Amino acid sequence: MGYDFVPRNKDLEAFYLGAFSWPWMLDAGLGLVIGTGPATKPGSYIFHPDEKGRSPRNNDGYRVSASDAKKMADIAEGIVFVERYIGEEWAELSEDQRLSWERRGDLYRKPIRKDFLDKAEQFAVWARQSKGFRIW
Repeated sequence: MGYDFVPRNKDLEAFYLGAFSWPWMLDAGLGLVIGTGPATKPGSYIFHPDEKGRSPRNNDGYRVSASDAKKMADIAEGIVFVERYIGEEWAELSEDQRLSWERRGDLYRKPIRKDFLDKAEQFAVWARQSKGFRIW
């Protein structure tokens, strides 16, 4: 189950994100714009419902305003920049350094999947043009 984003801009096609990439993007910072983020338990989250009680994670038509869509686009671009740098830094490590870092658990950040970053970058371009959207 993925997410369909339907823009208010009728000249723009809908945008699709997978079941894992959208929650990752929200937790990476996009969600702060609309009042959602990770909660205390793994896999749980908090959210500020829209005017009809809908959640941005439930495929129920949650509405994102045009101004929030633009803010989310800006943040998505920042996330992509930072995460791509982390990927480049990771690629420069020796195999021994990577193994050492991995043994330390969450102390060091591993790079995010390239396809997630590509989709986040595409989302930024799309969201900026969307004039707001609904999440289905």
